[in-house]
Amino acid sequence: MGKARKKNRTLNFMEKQTKNIKRLKLTIDQTISHYMIVFIMLFPFGLFSWNLFKIFVTKDYNGVSSTQELIIQSVLFLTLAIIFAIIQFGRLYLKEIKINYTEEQFQDAVKRTFENNDWRIGNNNKNLFKAYIPTGLWGYSLTIIKYKDRLLINSICDPNGRMSTVFSFGKNKKYIRTFTQNLTDSIQEKPLKQKPEGTTLKKEWSVKMTTIRIFAYPFCLFLLVFGFYTILNPLTTTAIFVGIGLITVATIFLYSDLKILTRKSKHESPSP
Repeated sequence: MGKARKKNRTLNFMEKQTKNIKRLKLTIDQTISHYMIVFIMLFPFGLFSWNLFKIFVTKDYNGVSSTQELIIQSVLFLTLAIIFAIIQFGRLYLKEIKINYTEEQFQDAVKRTFENNDWRIGNNNKNLFKAYIPTGLWGYSLTIIKYKDRLLINSICDPNGRMSTVFSFGKNKKYIRTFTQNLTDSIQEKPLKQKPEGTTLKKEWSVKMTTIRIFAYPFCLFLLVFGFYTILNPLTTTAIFVGIGLITVATIFLYSDLKILTRKSKHESPSP
């Protein structure tokens, strides 16, 4: 009951705060989840900066890393934090789609999009539509603000999940595109197209998705190796925390992506 009340308060908050704006408004908990990757990058930056503070201000630094190494490491993690912050901030913008539709057509598009999959409807009234899908440590959240002649639509990694991420592999754009196409088909009274078996799984291994994984997987492997090396051969206590952070980020990404692939493979494998 407590979780249900909290979820309803969150939906009501989002409905009141999102109306008539161009960006999603998040609660404090959702903001922390959405920008978690930024906080993870800022943690080692803070540790390295503290050592620089000891070098230049308190003069009591006794670590092994040189001043130049600490500066490079600080700049690296600060740059990553800024990049991720810009990415996550930009993902909160609502995309405006000008389209004339009736409530019946909108609900038909909802049925076409969400009836035969794992999406869960969180809110569906005359002003706001909200749906989400859980996948691994995080999920996806679709928000639609309804007007008579237009929609404001956004899809992000669910900020109500255990951890949000910057990696969506194009799924957020796909969910927006799918719903918009279904609404257009409903307006034009086109029949619902049946997807052939394995279509979704094949898209997971499209040229774009495969290219992303070709770069992402080795990078995660590098983070894992470097993280364990840092922990096993620490130059300072700070290095141990940095190693733990790198291992955490890489593990979460790999686990969640493999979870998506295995989940889709089970759902779309042909029946015996």
